Amino acid sequence: MPWQVYNSAGQLLQATDLPDSTVTASKLATNAVTNAKVADDAVGVAELSATGTASNSTFLRGDNAWAAPSGGPSQANQAAIEAETNQDTYIPPDLIKHSPGVAKAWSKFYWNSGTPTQTSGYNISSYTDNGTGDCTINFTNSLSGNGCTVGPGFNAQGGGAALSNFGSSGFMRVENVNTSGSNVDQAAQPGQGHAIFGDFS
Repeated sequence: MPWQVYNSAGQLLQATDLPDSTVTASKLATNAVTNAKVADDAVGVAELSATGTASNSTFLRGDNAWAAPSGGPSQANQAAIEAETNQDTYIPPDLIKHSPGVAKAWSKFYWNSGTPTQTSGYNISSYTDNGTGDCTINFTNSLSGNGCTVGPGFNAQGGGAALSNFGSSGFMRVENVNTSGSNVDQAAQPGQGHAIFGDFS
C-alpha cells in the first residue's frame, strides 16, 4: 500500500501542506519524476548536461554536444570542372562554362556580302570577311587548344557550312559551300549556326 505522511497531531499531510524546500533532491528516488510531472519549458539550457558551449552559432547534436555547423562544400576550380573530378564541391554559376558538356562559344549569323551579321551568339567578339562565303569567327575568350564545331546550319540555297580551319585558340574560320562545291555568301536567313566545345585557356 502507498505511504501516507501524518503530522505530530495525527493529521494526514497533503502536498499543499508541505513547507517550501521540505522535499529535496536527495529525498527523491532515482527516476521518480516522470516527463508527465515536468512542466512545459521547465528545463532550460542551463539544466542540460550537454558538452560544449551553447551560443547563437552552435546547435545541440544528437550525441548531446553543442557544436558549430560545418562550413559546407568548397568551390570547385576550373581544372576539376574540366576533368569532371568526382569530389564533394559545388560549381558556381560563373564557372559552369568550364564543364566539358557546355559550349564554349556559339554563333548564328548570315551575310549578303561583306562582314557577316550575327543574330545571336555567345563568346563571339567579331567576324572577319575573308571573301565570298569565307569568314572568321573571333572569340572573346580564347580556348586552350583545338575544339570542334557541331550543328552547322544549312542556307536557303541548299548549301552547307563547312569548317575550313579552326585556326588558333582565338578564332574559327568557316566556309559556306553550295551544292556545286562553290563558296557563296549566306544570302538569306536563318543563316548558319556553330557551337564550339573545348576548354578555356
